Amino acid sequence: MADLQNANLDGTKLQNANLYGALLEGARFGIINIPIQSFSGDIPTEFTPTRIYPKTDWTNATLPDGTKFTGEMDSTTIYRFTKPSHPEFEAALATIKTIRKSNGLDDSDNN
Repeated sequence: MADLQNANLDGTKLQNANLYGALLEGARFGIINIPIQSFSGDIPTEFTPTRIYPKTDWTNATLPDGTKFTGEMDSTTIYRFTKPSHPEFEAALATIKTIRKSNGLDDSDNN
């Protein structure tokens, strides 16, 4: 439930971390983006799926929406929580706000 908006978490060990309900908009994690394949679709180039390499260790972390990060996930999994320009950001933020509200947190001053 932490508010980590705009935090610089480069190199942070998030292995097994519980980020359930965390606000991550603008947070930086030191992601090394390596394209995993060519991609065709409506996602902008900056969101082309890439493999995350461990400047930040996400192994088994619980993401803000309650999903577990797995080795099969790519950087778009994180971008939907951190980048407002990502096509899934608004939906992810709405989910997180619902989680936070159900846990008694008032985010009326946040987005």
